[in-house]
Amino acid sequence: FMGVVIGSAVIPISYLLLWKKCSANAAMTGTIVGQIAAIASWLGAAAAYDPSGEGKVTIESTGTNEAMLVGNLVAILGSGLITTVMSLMNPDNYDFVATRSIQLLDGQELPEIQETDAELKDAKKWIVRFGVGFTVLIVIVWPVLSLPAGVFSESYFSFWVIISMIWAF
Repeated sequence: FMGVVIGSAVIPISYLLLWKKCSANAAMTGTIVGQIAAIASWLGAAAAYDPSGEGKVTIESTGTNEAMLVGNLVAILGSGLITTVMSLMNPDNYDFVATRSIQLLDGQELPEIQETDAELKDAKKWIVRFGVGFTVLIVIVWPVLSLPAGVFSESYFSFWVIISMIWAF
């Protein structure tokens, strides 16, 4: 349920932080319309995949894997599509100068760091490269590696749980 409700903010927020062409209106519209579409599609899928076959939206039907998958995909991909299209149609071309001049609360001072634009671009490339790489690993590679196992035996499931715990640290 959490992905359906907050998933629509993932791509717009990422764009706001990393893409100079992302417009504020596009991010807000993508988030709000994406969330509305996600909730509507989640409830529609819950009725379509109702285990009782009666087409009702119940607690049980809203928790089915199919309904949750539809809601999550619409939240993330729908908001991303809306934000991308709107930003390309009317880009902000934000230069991030105002972001660099944000003052801290309580009079705290940050140590002076001499950052060049080249260093920041290199850092952004590293973050994006490893972020995309980790996403591919978790979303594609990890599930594909579990396909040959079919239905997990208890020992194989224990193996995957241990691997998950190792990744958590």
